[in-house]
Amino acid sequence: MTEGLQAIPEMFDAEEAAERLRARGVKITGPTIDNLRRAGEIGFIPIDKRFYFTEAILIDYLNSVIVAPSYPAASRSGSDRAGTIGSPSIPSGPTETGAEPGTIPEHVKHAVSALAEQTFRRRKR
Repeated sequence: MTEGLQAIPEMFDAEEAAERLRARGVKITGPTIDNLRRAGEIGFIPIDKRFYFTEAILIDYLNSVIVAPSYPAASRSGSDRAGTIGSPSIPSGPTETGAEPGTIPEHVKHAVSALAEQTFRRRKR
């Protein structure tokens, strides 16, 4: 007949779903669950103008917001870590920013200088 559900799961409204997550240490409220639903960030089951959530939906949501570390765990100590956070004592390699020397026209330099003076000028009281 239907291929989706094999049994009827326990369903929760937004506040009950938030309570279940709070019981596991997640700081979240019912209105936040509703906002996530409206934004399409969490699945839901619509029944008669009401919205319900299941354990599987909550688990899917939590799995979708996991953020992996941006660096390998082995490089978290010593001088390797200093390079990652940008320590000035250990150069992290050449940084090429801005224009090549001598390529900025004089009128642009003057315009930038005038704007900086205007921006940082002390206001009269």
